[in-house]
Amino acid sequence: MSLEQVHALRNALLADARNAFTAAISSHSHELLYGFALYTDDSASGVDVAFNSVEAFNDSVARPRSNSFESFWFTVEWKYEGGFAAHFEQSSRIIESMMPNYQDVSEYDLFRDDMFEAIIYVMDKLVREGLFVQFRKPEDSVIQIAISDSDDNEQYMDRSLKELNPTIVYERYEAARLEAGY
Repeated sequence: MSLEQVHALRNALLADARNAFTAAISSHSHELLYGFALYTDDSASGVDVAFNSVEAFNDSVARPRSNSFESFWFTVEWKYEGGFAAHFEQSSRIIESMMPNYQDVSEYDLFRDDMFEAIIYVMDKLVREGLFVQFRKPEDSVIQIAISDSDDNEQYMDRSLKELNPTIVYERYEAARLEAGY
């Protein structure tokens, strides 16, 4: 991607993500929200939001064979993952126009890396704007990105947890990860 394309993508993703989170979260204002993520899949062909609440987490860990570590930290286990992709119309058009041919592996890998970096950038901007503070204190929130069906998910999840949250949140994650044997 050229610098102009990266800039356009970041701006569109930021505006779309702000709108998507606002719509998603406002529809669940009666719950105590703690987790907020932007996610994509391994193809990086689109973006959506995920979020979770304390109530949803408590419900999930009450089920037999639940994994409290995964239920708390992994967006795939969160109750509210997806359903707000319509808010990403502007960025989806840009992504579609920039997406390389899947057959050109090196160009496609560069595109994916640029997409993942843009998503981290957007979440960082939203954190700095204070979007999530209205729902929970930063030390009580989990802010991250996720990439479903990807070998890169843990790398980017770990990095985003470290970069987007106060140190105490990342330390909690690391302690819970070690305790869970991950």
